[in-house]
Amino acid sequence: MLQGAVTAIPPDSIRETVAAVFTQRDYYRPLRRSVWQYLAGVWNDAVRAFLAAFSDVPWVKWLVIGTAAIIIATIIARMLFVRKVQRATTKLPSALSPAGDPWIAARGHAAAGRYLDAVHALYLALLESLARTDRVALDPAKTVGDYSRELRAASSRTLPLFRDFARVYEPVVWGSRDCDRKCYDTLAAIAERVVR
Repeated sequence: MLQGAVTAIPPDSIRETVAAVFTQRDYYRPLRRSVWQYLAGVWNDAVRAFLAAFSDVPWVKWLVIGTAAIIIATIIARMLFVRKVQRATTKLPSALSPAGDPWIAARGHAAAGRYLDAVHALYLALLESLARTDRVALDPAKTVGDYSRELRAASSRTLPLFRDFARVYEPVVWGSRDCDRKCYDTLAAIAERVVR
């Protein structure tokens, strides 16, 4: 008798009901937000457990704070260094007259005693030469290391001379070495060997 009274629920009705329930805002949690919340919760629990384990030792809290301060200071110092490098590499071509010959500019700066400007001009002359002979792509954002890697990837024969140039040039540019006539002459000799 009861068998005839039970009616089957159509499958479409079940799908529509489930969809209506689970599309409500309370059930919607983007994966990225959920993963981030999970990781933040794990981190908070780990820090709390660590500090609770050493709550009787007063210097642990200061050790954690000091370590965090050192990490933050290192990150800030790295960001400042990268910014300084980017400024120096973008200023290099504009400091010279792009329309003029950098070899002539280098000799002119050296004759006037402006050796730092002279070695910048030599670097630009060297890069222009490498662009012609080794098909190096010039870019003001590239560093000496970027050009070295590009020459290495191209199996360039000028790579050893370029590295010799870089060993003298970089300390001059970043201020750990003074730029004088001897330094200019050394760099000019290396640059001329690259061009030859």
